[in-house]
Order: sequence, then structure tokens, then C-alpha cells
Amino acid sequence: TVKDTTFDNSRFVLGGQRAGDVIYKDLIFDNNKFLNIVNNASMAAIHMNLASEDNEYIENFTFTDNVIDGVTGSNNSGVLLKSITGDVVFEGNTVSNVAWNAVQIANAKDDANLVIKDNEFQSNGSSVLNIAAAPNVILENNIVTPAEGKVGSWYPAEAKIGDVLYATLPGAVDAAEEGDTIVLASDIEYEVNPTADSTN
Repeated sequence: TVKDTTFDNSRFVLGGQRAGDVIYKDLIFDNNKFLNIVNNASMAAIHMNLASEDNEYIENFTFTDNVIDGVTGSNNSGVLLKSITGDVVFEGNTVSNVAWNAVQIANAKDDANLVIKDNEFQSNGSSVLNIAAAPNVILENNIVTPAEGKVGSWYPAEAKIGDVLYATLPGAVDAAEEGDTIVLASDIEYEVNPTADSTN
């Protein structure tokens, strides 16, 4: 747990070794400030760059009521998480003036569940939220402010049930329970099996 701490022109970095098991569990960041990060390296304020192998991952990550203000450099984000699993929660945070993404999540495992709610996110880069390929995401009551001419968020979801986004329509169908409504989140194309009975 990292709590009630101010990081002035300094980052929090956890990395992998690409050999052996590297597993970080139950990380909690609460009520911290990350300010004025003058960054020549390609690193985020919270930088957790693990490989995509099964023996390197972050299991359960909670990020609540934190402030990140000012991250310079090229592709430098506010928070970078690679290879996550379990419950991942961003709630009540303010991230602004970052060079790339406010939050960037890559290589999420199949059982990762993201809850991103009640945050204020702004970036100067290509997108504010880059959470590509995360299987289950709840986005609720966030203020997302992109740079001029850029996009607010990027999530390639095909379908959703309520506020939960699913990368594929079959994934949403598998998760649906009786009474749920599945809504397409984007245009999709599927090939029809030409040998199938067209009446079914």
C-alpha cells in the first residue's frame, strides 16, 4: 500500500525480469500526488511494465483518490499497467497534463475486471484512456477531456451489457444472464456459414 505520499518529479516503477516468476499482488495507491515529472525516458508516473507471459503479472490493483499532474516526454502516460489480472479499480482520481495517455492498460488477462468510475482524466497525447483488449470494463461517471483534435478514449468493444463492455459479441453472449439486454457497441461483421440451414 502506498498512501498519503507526494512524489515530486519522481515515479513509482515496478518491472519484470523476463525470467522466473514476477507477480505483484493486491497493490493499493490511495490519496497520493505525483507532480512535475520531467521525463526523458519512456516511463509513466506509475510504471508497471511486465511481460505478457503467464509467470509475470499484476493481480488486483486499486488506485483511488490520487492526483497526477504533469508528465512530460514522448509516450509517457499517467498510469501504465501491463499484464493485469483480477480486480482493477480506478476511482476518484484526477490525471492531467500528461504527454500520452492518462491511463494505459495492455495485455490484460482473460479474468481481468476493470472498474473506472468518478475520475477526471485529461491528456495531451493520442487518447486519454487506452484500455485496448481488456475483456470486462465498467466505465461510469468519468470526465474525459482529450487534447484538441484527439479522441477521448479507445476501447475496441463489440458489445455491452449495461455498463460492462465486451471485446467480442460472443463474449457478451456467454456472460449474459436471463433478462439481460446485449447492445452492440460498434459496427461488426461476421461471415455466415454458407452450409448452415438459413432457416435456423
